[in-house]
Amino acid sequence: MTTSAASRSDRRRQARGGFVLIAVLWILVALAGLVGAYVAYALTMAQSADFYLRRVGAEAALSGALELAVYDLTQMDPSRRPEEGVLDYRIGDMRAQVHYASEALRLDLNKASLDSLTAFLSAEGGVRASAELYAQRILAWRQKANAQGAGMEDLSYRAAGVAYLPRHGPFQSVEELWDLRDIPPDVVARIAPLVTVYGGRAKWEDDPAKKTGAADQPPSAQPQSQPSPQAQPQGAPAGGQEGGGQDGAAGAQTPDGAQNADQALKPTRFRIRVIDSQGRVNAAEVVALAVRNGDAPYNVLLWRTGDDLTAPGDGRRR
Repeated sequence: MTTSAASRSDRRRQARGGFVLIAVLWILVALAGLVGAYVAYALTMAQSADFYLRRVGAEAALSGALELAVYDLTQMDPSRRPEEGVLDYRIGDMRAQVHYASEALRLDLNKASLDSLTAFLSAEGGVRASAELYAQRILAWRQKANAQGAGMEDLSYRAAGVAYLPRHGPFQSVEELWDLRDIPPDVVARIAPLVTVYGGRAKWEDDPAKKTGAADQPPSAQPQSQPSPQAQPQGAPAGGQEGGGQDGAAGAQTPDGAQNADQALKPTRFRIRVIDSQGRVNAAEVVALAVRNGDAPYNVLLWRTGDDLTAPGDGRRR
């Protein structure tokens, strides 16, 4: 009997020991899960911090390259300054290449007459038969609401089933060409790189040497300008005043008028590429002008980076 009682007591102790072992194992599993979650969280935070720091550094380098380019161009004699060219800089451990071209090389959508637009579309749009029709659509978009024929233009947009009407004012962005009635997307894609709303020319000259395609050529094919000796900043500039984003809404108003007399650099388009030490590339497209007696050394009329540079071509009512 004593032996039987001892046996039962041993079995109870073994059962309690097994229960404790299972409980300990469950606690260890829970702790392992917590450690795994913390490690995943720490890795995610580290990646986010690295991405944020790289982004801040890239934006500072893009801004620094713009400021250096504006400075170098304003130091040149305006009569000898090339209308387009390439500038190279070293900013910290990053390399920056800046392609610049005067907006005066482009046709201004808000200045061009019907004849000028028709000639331009015939020469560059590849649409000689329909050039005048497309030119009329451009003029109708910007004509005042009380102008003759404006009401009929509004009716044509309503009849087309679109949810908007012509602006009846100056183009605020080249992107508005996508919204014009009757102009095919392939024609818009062809002419968009050749027009502007930032102080371009009023009359198109069919001269290959005056086109803006040089920014797309290899650097060896473009005029070179040397940066100034001070062009070695280690951070972002303190200077520019931004006047708009996404083909900024004030873009069509700033470049012209009496202010031209105070412009050290007339509206110029900059295509900036910054390459870091690991070969990662960041790019921006900027339109800026420099003023002699302004609150800031230059004003930014357009600033586009990231997805804005790779957006699909057909941007109707985006």
